[in-house]
Amino acid sequence: MWTPDPKHSVWASVSRAARTPSRGETQANIALGGVPTGFPAPFDQIQVMAQPNPDLRAEKVFAAEIGYRTQWTDKFSTDITAFSNHYTDLIMFRQGSLNFATLTQPLIWYNNSREVTTRGIEIAGEWQALDWMRFTGNYSHLKIERPYDSDNPDIAGLSPRHRGSLRWQMDLPERVKLDLTLRHVGKLAAVGQQVPAYTTFDARLAYEPVSGLELAFVAQNLFSPRHPEFQDSAAISLPGAAAEIPRSIYGKLSWRF
Repeated sequence: MWTPDPKHSVWASVSRAARTPSRGETQANIALGGVPTGFPAPFDQIQVMAQPNPDLRAEKVFAAEIGYRTQWTDKFSTDITAFSNHYTDLIMFRQGSLNFATLTQPLIWYNNSREVTTRGIEIAGEWQALDWMRFTGNYSHLKIERPYDSDNPDIAGLSPRHRGSLRWQMDLPERVKLDLTLRHVGKLAAVGQQVPAYTTFDARLAYEPVSGLELAFVAQNLFSPRHPEFQDSAAISLPGAAAEIPRSIYGKLSWRF
């Protein structure tokens, strides 16, 4: 980190991490569901099975980041960060040969030899407009770069390219707090996904009757009754509709001691 003066900071970092394969990936046969065949029973479905691979290597990533932070005033600051992550030995599914005797379709875990790089930028800002009111916002842009792989053609579209949010926090009288958050997530561009971009709104109202005790009322995804975020069936070659996240309202009791 370099701080030429009290209001400006430049920093950079490099790191390397690895993920050891799970026991499910190396030891377990897992039934993922059935695919209808259109034939009468008992040949009406093909069972899809995830098969283990005891020779899996750990997934690895080399990450590099650089950032710049500016404290423009005592109440307003911004951050900008650029990053690049390089992945090797990613663990993925590969379709095996259909077993007609048992009507099972194996999907086998393996280490993909094709390397994947993700690059992007993140921007964040914070403004303490008043002693009791604060605004925070952030935006991220992500790009996945990888050679074409016929076994996994849609990896580059499995993460949204754009994400952003704006949060408004208020400390109201009588120990009441109100937080409002506007969020936007870009579409998933993978062929098997067909998940559109969405914008939604969250709210949180909290009351602290005594020090350390907080009662909160939270409402999430208020702009629509429900919205899809990911199509699980695209990753495992199973038909079906995307799971949708519903609007939710709940209460929460917290006690700090």
